[in-house]
Amino acid sequence: MKSKMTSLLLIWILPAAAALAEETASPASDQSDGIEIAEVEVTSRIDGRELAVSLDFEAVTKPAHRRMLLIQGDVVLEKLDQAGSDYKLDYDREQKSYHVTWARAGRHQISATFVAKSQVDPNSSWREASLEVPPGRMRKIQLVSDRPDLEVQLPGAMRIQRRIEQGQLTISAILGPHQPFVVRWKPQVELAGAKLVLSSQANTIVDVRAALLHVDALFDFQITQGKIETLTFEVPAGLSITAIDGAYIRNWAITDPNDGVRNLVVELSRPQEKDYRLRIGAEAGVGKLPAEVEVPAIEPTGGIRASGHLAIGTDSALQLVVLQSTGLTQIDAAAFPRIQVDGPQDRPIPEGKAFFYTYAGSRCRLRLSVDDIVPSYDVAGRFVTTIKEDDLIVDAELELDVRDAPIRQLEILVGAGMVVASVDGDHVEDYHLSEGPKENEGTTVRVVFAKPLTGRTLIRLRLELGHGPLGQRQTIPALQVSGAKTHRGYVVVAAEAGIEIDDPEVENLRQVHTASVPLRVAQAQFAYRFRQPDWSLSLMAQRKPAGIRAEVFHLQSVGEALAYGSAVINYIITGSPVDELRFSLPKSLENVEFVGSDVRSWTLQDDVWVVKLMRKVIGDYN
Repeated sequence: MKSKMTSLLLIWILPAAAALAEETASPASDQSDGIEIAEVEVTSRIDGRELAVSLDFEAVTKPAHRRMLLIQGDVVLEKLDQAGSDYKLDYDREQKSYHVTWARAGRHQISATFVAKSQVDPNSSWREASLEVPPGRMRKIQLVSDRPDLEVQLPGAMRIQRRIEQGQLTISAILGPHQPFVVRWKPQVELAGAKLVLSSQANTIVDVRAALLHVDALFDFQITQGKIETLTFEVPAGLSITAIDGAYIRNWAITDPNDGVRNLVVELSRPQEKDYRLRIGAEAGVGKLPAEVEVPAIEPTGGIRASGHLAIGTDSALQLVVLQSTGLTQIDAAAFPRIQVDGPQDRPIPEGKAFFYTYAGSRCRLRLSVDDIVPSYDVAGRFVTTIKEDDLIVDAELELDVRDAPIRQLEILVGAGMVVASVDGDHVEDYHLSEGPKENEGTTVRVVFAKPLTGRTLIRLRLELGHGPLGQRQTIPALQVSGAKTHRGYVVVAAEAGIEIDDPEVENLRQVHTASVPLRVAQAQFAYRFRQPDWSLSLMAQRKPAGIRAEVFHLQSVGEALAYGSAVINYIITGSPVDELRFSLPKSLENVEFVGSDVRSWTLQDDVWVVKLMRKVIGDYN
């Protein structure tokens, strides 16, 4: 019985061991069946003698334990990116191949980068690299090189497209499913001993400022024959190079002066064979103004045919006069080419006074006279003086007309006795008052503008006395605007209702009708004109005596037990307004009540009823 059971166990164990042996088969065997790849992207870059190759694809394995060829050839793995850790990578030295094995079924993303060594054709200068890559249904190839002069061949590839973008060669193609990936390349044949032939077109903008000249020179080189690796320019003494901007610049330096001439040498990291653009920024100092300035010219050397355009101007308060020009032809501003580099405001041309030239040779000279421009401005003033019972207010409007050069601030002297309450205007940013003015001295107001100001603008000031002006003589002085060529305008005196002004005492003022001034002021009593800011006005104001007339309508009613009545009073108040009314009533009247739109309260004082109003009234009142 025991022998039968032992034989049965052997029968079941043997099939299980055979299955286990099948599952743990050697990984070296090819198990690429059951692997599907839809698309393989092959990205490569040529770097001298080497070829960098990147493979990107997604493999779908239906059974487990699948193994496939990743790449075969004279290559070295540089980088492998894969999501998950369910793979194994092995290298076969004899076959020079990399294989990848997945332990489980599913989708697997592969991104690997290799470096391939090229072989040299002994009979030519061609280099070649041949590789086996995964056989997807579609294999896209993209090849990039920093040298646009390379001749590149892709044997067996289809739909080959070649383009050069930003100095870089890019080739795209499609490779068949089972074709090897072969790349052949070599530099284009260079003409031995070809003489360099090129020309330059310059576009120079010179901005004249108070202390320096700012030079922005843009050179466009057109290469007809040969190639350039170094550019040399003559730089005048006193000109400092501040910036060099261009493609493929390795180094630049200023050589020591030789016979009074300095050279700017610009070395390029890559030879240029078609065209090249270089931008040079420089500055030169300007002496104490007024000064004569020689405009510095940066000139390319080496037999280059040079021409260009020159724009010179200023946005500062400077006067430019051309004293001498050699080799230059003046042109209209519209004919000057506006060449920008990085944006529409990258190379602005001065908007002030500017000159524009063209020249057809490198030997051109321009000498200028530079001097300061002093701003000139006129002032038209409008002063409205309003007398109130509790204060005296002067509203001043100063209209400036600025010419020749912009101004950034303005000083105004306000006479003693007045307090500056506010200063504003369309372009006024801030204002400052002189600290601690002494008694009987005026206040200096320094008005700061938001930007340098030219043309017309309006400044408004409000001055206050700070206490009641009635019964005391008040003097209103003129405002002194520092630096103004002329200062003329109007003075209008007005008063609140109930205030009477005696004839003012004036100096350097001419009286006019109140309707003849170009501004309308309610309750204006006097108006004057002035042509110089040396006028003064002294006045005495006092309250008018109030005149009151009243009409009373009485209505009396008699009842069985009492008599009652009412009185409607119509007032006509002239002179000064009043806020208090008094009434005398018989002592026998009881329950007295006062009704009116502005009645605040009433009290009995010494047999007289005093009615307080909420406001002062004048004219008709009920």
